[in-house]
Amino acid sequence: MRMLCVSGALLAAVGALVSVTRNAWLSLILLYMLVFILQGGAAKAFKTIGMKRAVVIGISLITVLYFLSGIDYVNARFARIIQEPIAYFNADRNEPIEFTSIGFRLEQWRGAIYAFEEKPVFGHGVGNTGIVHNRYVKEGKLNEVIYQESADRGNPTHTHSVYFSYLGDKGIVGFVLIMLMLFYPIYIALRLRRHSENAWKFQVLLSSSFILASLTEHPFVRNNWTSVFIVCSVVFFVWMIKADENMA
Repeated sequence: MRMLCVSGALLAAVGALVSVTRNAWLSLILLYMLVFILQGGAAKAFKTIGMKRAVVIGISLITVLYFLSGIDYVNARFARIIQEPIAYFNADRNEPIEFTSIGFRLEQWRGAIYAFEEKPVFGHGVGNTGIVHNRYVKEGKLNEVIYQESADRGNPTHTHSVYFSYLGDKGIVGFVLIMLMLFYPIYIALRLRRHSENAWKFQVLLSSSFILASLTEHPFVRNNWTSVFIVCSVVFFVWMIKADENMA
């Protein structure tokens, strides 16, 4: 189990780095910090793995980082993390602004706040983000950079953040429900942590992954919610219950 988890963690690290997705980089840092915390600290985690394996893992990651540092596209992505938000906040949003992935998201989130203020309880309905944002663009509330013609043709769109999406589309009711769905499994896992050595940690990490991924993306729109989050949560829950029964 230990080597399976280490191998999976190493592959996940490489996958996150190669993907050049900024959210993956953030998740990589925070999730590995969380792993060390759950293991009782970095020193204990390294002791559990073993010094030889820890050295091999470290060398492998350094090699990947060195390889990636020589790729111009990856370096450009790192630079854009700082450049894009600065460009957005310094721009005159009353005039057309240049499209950037971060700027697009920030303007969408501003639109989600307007949508929440307009219909705070139940929101505007699932899939209506584009229609509502296009209306705000025509009214001069939002910049035309987020105007989506496909929304006017009836194609559903979404905000690139679960939290802002639920606020705008589903109001405070939907926002509270999604927060419960994300954080309640962690609550259950922590309650049952004394009854299982590993199952509760897997659930905490799974929920944390979706909590982080939801910051700047909407991982539930393509059925990841069911196929990954719900199915794996059920497995870990059954694992925790069986461990509890074995201790009884």
